Amino acid sequence: MNTSLMIPAITTAISIGLGCRTCCSPIISTFLSTYVVSHSNGVKKGSLSFASFFFGKMVSVSLLCMVSALTARQFISESGYIGSFNLRFFSQAAMSAIGAVMVICPLYSRDRIKEAEIMQYKMFKGQSISTLGLGGLRFPSKKNNTDSIDREKGQKIVDEAISCGINYFDTAHSYQNGDSERFLGEALSKYPRDRYYLATKFYVAYSRNIEKTFEEQLKRCRTDYFDFYLFHCLDEGTIDAYTDKELDYLGFLLKQKKAGRIRNIGFSSHASLETLERFLDWYDGFDMALIQLNYLDWTLLEAKRQYEILTEHGIPVWVMEPMKGGRLSTLNEKAAAILKAEKPEDSLSSWGFRFLQGLLNVHTVLSGMSEPRQVIENAALFDKQIPLTEREMKALQRAAVVFMGTMGVPCSGCRYCCSTCPSGLDIPLLIKGYNERNISGSTWKIGNLSETKSASECLACGACLKRCPQKINILEVMKKISHTK
Repeated sequence: MNTSLMIPAITTAISIGLGCRTCCSPIISTFLSTYVVSHSNGVKKGSLSFASFFFGKMVSVSLLCMVSALTARQFISESGYIGSFNLRFFSQAAMSAIGAVMVICPLYSRDRIKEAEIMQYKMFKGQSISTLGLGGLRFPSKKNNTDSIDREKGQKIVDEAISCGINYFDTAHSYQNGDSERFLGEALSKYPRDRYYLATKFYVAYSRNIEKTFEEQLKRCRTDYFDFYLFHCLDEGTIDAYTDKELDYLGFLLKQKKAGRIRNIGFSSHASLETLERFLDWYDGFDMALIQLNYLDWTLLEAKRQYEILTEHGIPVWVMEPMKGGRLSTLNEKAAAILKAEKPEDSLSSWGFRFLQGLLNVHTVLSGMSEPRQVIENAALFDKQIPLTEREMKALQRAAVVFMGTMGVPCSGCRYCCSTCPSGLDIPLLIKGYNERNISGSTWKIGNLSETKSASECLACGACLKRCPQKINILEVMKKISHTK
């Protein structure tokens, strides 16, 4: 039970006990109730949002209680129903109770209940950050334009995330060709800046001018500072640029941190173990790191050792691709049957999230949710920490082995490859169709596949290979797809 629900009753009793003989009793009850309930719902003390929230509720409810108290007393006096009991004591008790009820009803609206009862938080440098964050790579796009986000649909997702208690939002300069940052700047502008944490990234393969990029990002996101700023996509193709002394990207970020325009510096990584070690040997003062981590990549992409390296260096871990681009939310029939036999009522996604909850150094799990329903369902999985049991872990390992046998090409749909393709191929869509054909024997479920360019138009130039976080040999895959009938 939320303890703040008891406060109005307690303060009512206290105010009555004080023996007030005027209208102060409901005011005392309302004042104390509003103060405590405000804090229990995450309104920060000392901020403008707290002041407006607190005093607005206190003044409006207090005035209503005073008017009600005076009206009730006048009615009872004129009617002559005084008898042997203390009229003022009775009216103050009644009005205090009314005041308590009136302050609870508006405060515990739908979004306040969600914040208080659904989301789990972890402390990070004195800040309470939600264990589930909203990734900005998979917002719904407009029809026939993957680089333009549907504002109406996207806003509903952001609003639902805030409503569910999610306060960490992640984007990047390159996401959806920059529209992800612009959209989040618009969508979050309706909320107080101290109510959420905003993270974005600098990708050297997308732009080499970090100063110009940084200023542009501040404008896009409509903010004066970033809570988290990351080097984007550390791997074998970007490490030399990120560590270059003349470019001195890290020096620039440290200056911005000192100026208060960046609160925490981190990096996202798709690097090999050797590259990750080399990067941390170069600089070991990062505040956090974002890595691809799920129960399939635990061994497939050596995520286990990446997690261990970061933990050994004392760097908190944020997680991307917890569902491997949605693949772990559906699996295949045989793999899904193994998990359903163990936990019939649990969703397939819950297994992936609970796997991560068993890793103590995992701080926040990012999920790119493309509709409000997904936000609600995923948030409900983070209302408590329930790591997998030993028996459940064995079942998950069996399911993973079965799924690997028919998984096909492990594309996560990040679309990093698309902007480099001179033929303009929708590579993730082609791979999705290829995988679906291998699993079900048909591709009718894949919308727009018949309208996209054919894999036979691939020039085999290799430009996409450097951009793929999953290390897929895209040239070979395109060749196979073009030969598939």
